[in-house]
Amino acid sequence: MIFPQKNSTILVFSIITFFSLSSFVCSFYTRKSHKFFGVAIGIENVPSSSLMNERQFLIILNKARKDSLLEPLMIDKDLSRAARYHSYDMGTQNYFGHDTYDRNIITDSLEFVCDVHTRTKNFLKHESKNKVWKVSADVLENCNYGAANGEEVFTSWLNSPPHCKNMFNPDHRLVGIGYIHIPGSKKPRCWTADFSR
Repeated sequence: MIFPQKNSTILVFSIITFFSLSSFVCSFYTRKSHKFFGVAIGIENVPSSSLMNERQFLIILNKARKDSLLEPLMIDKDLSRAARYHSYDMGTQNYFGHDTYDRNIITDSLEFVCDVHTRTKNFLKHESKNKVWKVSADVLENCNYGAANGEEVFTSWLNSPPHCKNMFNPDHRLVGIGYIHIPGSKKPRCWTADFSR
C-alpha cells in the first residue's frame, strides 16, 4: 500500500516520537528506582556499605573523646538511618552538602528539596518505641565525600573546625553514622554523621 507523502511523514514522526517517549519513560523509572526523590518520609532504611568502616570511625572518635575527658557517643539507629539516607542521596544524585537536593532528569540541574533539619526530623518522627534514649535536640551534621575508611573521615573532620566542634560537643551523647559507597558515582564514597542528645 502506498501512502501519500504527507501521511508517511506523519507516520514516521509518530513512530519516532513514540520510541523517544518510551525511552524517556523507561529511563525515568529506571533512574527513579535507584534514587530517592522529594522529601524523605522517614521510614527509608538504606543499608550501610560497610558497618566495619562506620564502627572504625566510632571507635576512633570515642577514644579521642575519652582522651578529652568527654563521654563516649552511642550509636542511634534512627540517626543512622537518616545519615545513610543522606549519604546515599548525595552519592546517587551527585551533590555534596547538608541540604537535600534532587537532580532534574531532563536538565541535570540540582533542585532544592529541604534543609537538614526537615530531613532528620522526619526520621525521628519514626523513632523506635523501645529506645533507651529518644533524640531530644536538633541534629548537627558532618558530611564528607572521598574518605575510604573511618580513620580518613575522622582526620578530615578533625581538621575542619566546625566538624571538629560537632564531634567534640560535650552535650552530644548520640550519633548516627552513614557510609555509602556507590561505584561509578562522581561522589562514590559519601559519609554523614548526625549528632544529637
